Amino acid sequence: MKKFHALDEYTDDDLIIIVYVEKDDWQKDAIAYAKNLLAERGISEDYSKERIKELKVESEALWQKELEDRKTERYSIIRLVFMALFWPREVFWNRYPKRAGYYRKSKQRRIAIGVGLVCSSILVLYSNVTADERYQERIDEINKMAEIDSIATSQIDWSGRYVFIDSSYLSSNKIVWNLELKKEHQSHLGTLTFNDGSKKQVISCIGLLKDELIEFYPDTTYSLDRGGEISYYDRLFTLGRDRKEIYTKWGKLNPFISETRAINQYFGKNPVSESL
Repeated sequence: MKKFHALDEYTDDDLIIIVYVEKDDWQKDAIAYAKNLLAERGISEDYSKERIKELKVESEALWQKELEDRKTERYSIIRLVFMALFWPREVFWNRYPKRAGYYRKSKQRRIAIGVGLVCSSILVLYSNVTADERYQERIDEINKMAEIDSIATSQIDWSGRYVFIDSSYLSSNKIVWNLELKKEHQSHLGTLTFNDGSKKQVISCIGLLKDELIEFYPDTTYSLDRGGEISYYDRLFTLGRDRKEIYTKWGKLNPFISETRAINQYFGKNPVSESL
């Protein structure tokens, strides 16, 4: 007979279960060895069958006790907090604890999911409300900054007459650029006149403030006497102040020969009121 020494350590009840209850789960040689062990221990077949009945009763009693314990078994506080925080996961995981007899756990699970859902809804609602408030605060801040900028801009006044003598012209006559500026309703309106001594060309322009600078654009399209064309989207030139001195950044308009432009070729403010 093939020996299974591990079975030597089994109790009488374990061997009885192997031989009469779980025989389909064991090898035939193992069952024969278990029967032989029972015979050596003086356990008869009749006793074994009676013992099986007793074991079934004991097993049923243990199962009923397990079911009673399951009814009152509860989750830990940490587990409940976790369930409330991650309630979407709990909705799809371990969905039927009541079917396994865990009545209290089932109730706690529903409460935790409900608390998590309510808290999430409150957070979403609060986020939406505060988002509107933050948006309004940002709008108010922008409006306040715009108002401050508007006040600062309203205090900037470039009104006056500015003159530039173009000494780079090829002829013996110098071209005098005369810029008359007036501030009207927070806007600077200008008249730019080119005078070479024999003829004049007048261009109406608009001065746009940009930080500490003022940029000039024509109000329409002009054909220049010296050649070329300017339109409303062309930046003619820019004036700025540096330590109370006025400097010029040239744009579409500039001294006639660009290679000879010098750093001192800029507009200067003319206190004289009459035209040149």
